[in-house]
Amino acid sequence: MCLPRHPAVAYLFLVRPMTNLRRLLCLIVIGATAVGVVADSPYTTHGVTADGQVITAPPKTHRPWASDLIKTVKPELPTELRSNRRGGEAFCRVLLDVSSGTVRDVVVEKSSGYPALDANIVKALRQWKLKPGRWKEFEIYVGRGGRFGPSEALTIR
Repeated sequence: MCLPRHPAVAYLFLVRPMTNLRRLLCLIVIGATAVGVVADSPYTTHGVTADGQVITAPPKTHRPWASDLIKTVKPELPTELRSNRRGGEAFCRVLLDVSSGTVRDVVVEKSSGYPALDANIVKALRQWKLKPGRWKEFEIYVGRGGRFGPSEALTIR
């Protein structure tokens, strides 16, 4: 193919296709990140299958229960923490109704240090749903340590 000599036309041929490729790559990365929100955690967590088998997920590995998630809800960062640019991370144990995959209870094993944030995390996790018949319970870290901007979301790991 012979490229045109005019800069504006060359821009359309050379730069625009790369921009579209970059957009596609960004969508792929964002999609992988959305799936990986629960999949890769820097912590060791455990899950208990419907037949009672304990599954240990070492740091930075796939969480087997993440594949069975049907519905997730991210917790809201409380206004007072957002305005102060503060965060926290809670460690929770999610207990499931095996037959329906719905959440029976959420136990905060380690608080974020902010009761309002813990309450929002529990409220969000209670809305989760997994495929029925697979899991009795699993552990999860939710939140964000340290200081962060008001537009940044809480992380589920």
